[in-house]
Amino acid sequence: MTSELEDGRQHALPVMRVSLRETPVKGYKQAHYLRIRESYAINNVTTNWYALYVERCGGVVSDREHLEGGKALWRAFIKMASENNFKVSLVNFQTQEVLIPDVAANTPDEEIWSPDSSKIEAVLMLERQ
Repeated sequence: MTSELEDGRQHALPVMRVSLRETPVKGYKQAHYLRIRESYAINNVTTNWYALYVERCGGVVSDREHLEGGKALWRAFIKMASENNFKVSLVNFQTQEVLIPDVAANTPDEEIWSPDSSKIEAVLMLERQ
């Protein structure tokens, strides 16, 4: 008797996929190429994964470019950071200079992101305090 998984009729598809790569920023990995199935996005799967990852590994660095979904995700991290003993900072990717030590919920988007490439080296860093 063949199981459904063995005969190929059922396929297990990931709910979320994210790639992690090395960075010069505190040895933290950079999360990039995040994809989540739309039906799971409203269940905070991504936010929970990031929080668990930071708890285990100490921190994570954002990708250099954010579409609207990425901005909303990082805004959620900023909002929940203080509640979970986390901190969000804006850091220069190349020099590791801290540009904004504590990005807060009231930090204007213009200080974090720009519509052009002027802030391409600025990345957000979510870490445990």
